[in-house]
Amino acid sequence: MPLDGSLVDGFGRIHDDLRLSVTESCNFRCVYCMDDSNTDFLSKKEFLSPSQLKCLLKVFKELGVNSVRITGGEPLIRKEIIEIVQAISEIGFADIALTTNGTYLRKYAVDLKNAGLKRINLSIDSLNDEKFKKIRRRGDLQTVLDGFAAALDTGFDEIKVNVVAIRGINDDEILDFIDFSSKYGVTVRFIELMPVGATEIYRDENVMPKADILKAVTSKWNIVENRRDNNPAVTYCGVDAQFKFGIISSMTEPFCDTCNRIRLTADGHLRNCLFSTSEISLGDMLNQGCGNDEIIRAIRSEIFRKKSGHGTNSLGYVIPNKPIYKVGG
Repeated sequence: MPLDGSLVDGFGRIHDDLRLSVTESCNFRCVYCMDDSNTDFLSKKEFLSPSQLKCLLKVFKELGVNSVRITGGEPLIRKEIIEIVQAISEIGFADIALTTNGTYLRKYAVDLKNAGLKRINLSIDSLNDEKFKKIRRRGDLQTVLDGFAAALDTGFDEIKVNVVAIRGINDDEILDFIDFSSKYGVTVRFIELMPVGATEIYRDENVMPKADILKAVTSKWNIVENRRDNNPAVTYCGVDAQFKFGIISSMTEPFCDTCNRIRLTADGHLRNCLFSTSEISLGDMLNQGCGNDEIIRAIRSEIFRKKSGHGTNSLGYVIPNKPIYKVGG
């Protein structure tokens, strides 16, 4: 494997977006992610240290990665989170984003911005207290909304609100979230339910497909589609009103042909796809004293092995051996 040039897989896709998990622990127990009683988390001592993360991030920067999204679990649980954001910023990545459930966003918003964070994806699966509790099983909606308000006041470059659409639970709130987008000037992204977490809720009848989400929106509003590029969401905006929303249709309309994302788990395992069933441990390579050239070859080899698609709609699909909170959302 060559040491220079972009990270390219066997189908010619260039990978320049790293999803970096800094913890798999979470203070919520969302029904689509993990069981209510789940305690299956790595210990803190197993996570990559800030210095180890910095070493690997410099390698990824050298390989053409220009965007880093910090994920978990819930990344704001990680006590070194500000230090980690600052390290990413100092390395010089063009885009630094973070996905959060919002519980600690009010506390950390200003410090995150000052450390170099540019964008936030905030998960809010319901605007109704009772439904929020049913989906999240922990925390409360008002705390999350307070975090959202703090992020707005802090002035990040962009805030997106993520909504996992689940039929029979929050599928009647589509227009409520469109109103939310209009009121606050943020993009709301509806995400199809995927078999990457708590498998007991993943059934075909619980999936609200892209077509049904569009039907709900267009029952009231005229919309126009925007260009997607490598973004996982197809985005739309209102013709007669000011709102913007996206749909991530991983199940009904996969977008694997334009995927540019790779994932590094909190303990240093590299995965070329959220749905992958294989990985390599860059953390072990660091601990064994491997040099940058050896690590680069390992990264290139793993990316080159990436499949053409995740295959969820194919005969013989195998559910990933690690749920989403262990890989990074």
